[in-house]
Amino acid sequence: MCRLRSYARQAKRLTEERACCALCRRRTLTEMNVRLDTVISDITGATGQRILCTIVDGERDPRRLAALRNGTDEGRLITQRHHRAFR
Repeated sequence: MCRLRSYARQAKRLTEERACCALCRRRTLTEMNVRLDTVISDITGATGQRILCTIVDGERDPRRLAALRNGTDEGRLITQRHHRAFR
């Protein structure tokens, strides 16, 4: 019984840490004027990770980044700068 409680506590702690890291990523992207949350619902998923890796590699073209989405993802990749340009 003690082991089970220990596993449950560890699982809860890991889940909280993962949520904290995802929130930190989302805030950092917002500061960089990258509105990834308008493109995909979960930045920790496969599509989000693929787009983030491409951004880290130096790609900044919104159309190329949007092309990395899965077919099920909705929306467009728009930076705030591009959004202002299209107003």
